[in-house]
Amino acid sequence: MSAPHAHDVPLYFVTGGCRSGKSAFAQRLAEHLGNQRLFIATAYPEDTHMHQRIALHQNSRGAAWQTHEMGRGNATALPATLSLAGKNFDVILLDCLTLWASACLEEGATPAQAEQHTLALVRGLAALPCPVVVVSGEVGLGVTPASSAGRDFRDFAGIANQCVAHAANTVVFMVSGIPAILKGFVPSSFTPV
Repeated sequence: MSAPHAHDVPLYFVTGGCRSGKSAFAQRLAEHLGNQRLFIATAYPEDTHMHQRIALHQNSRGAAWQTHEMGRGNATALPATLSLAGKNFDVILLDCLTLWASACLEEGATPAQAEQHTLALVRGLAALPCPVVVVSGEVGLGVTPASSAGRDFRDFAGIANQCVAHAANTVVFMVSGIPAILKGFVPSSFTPV
């Protein structure tokens, strides 16, 4: 894998299983890193459950955050979105990489193109002048999906996770709300739990 290596401006990668506490940890870390905060949301509400989840996340962030919602149909434009938006903020929180991978597949990207799309995203992240916190679901701990679409998603998301983790200065794996630092470090002044 030819992903860029860690760069001068911190890139934090926070991963874990469903309900592992990764989004809450990433939000607290981003709030610690800066006051002018941008949240880039890759989820879009398709049903009542997603509406509720998105509302819950929005309420937890409050008014101190600006939000940019990627919406449907423009997942591969994320690097350009980062470039335009990132110049005016102290920190950016991107939540989440796995939903971005799913959106890329919906837009016609193939698992074979996962590395290409992710490397473009990593280059966009590396060009930002502020710290970035990227959240992603860990997809490699479950069973092999029964459908080909499920396997395509798992493969794309797994490759995306590997590329971003390789490029990140810090990688945090969340387990039951407890952060395990796999690579790098979080600021010593940050209280993770």
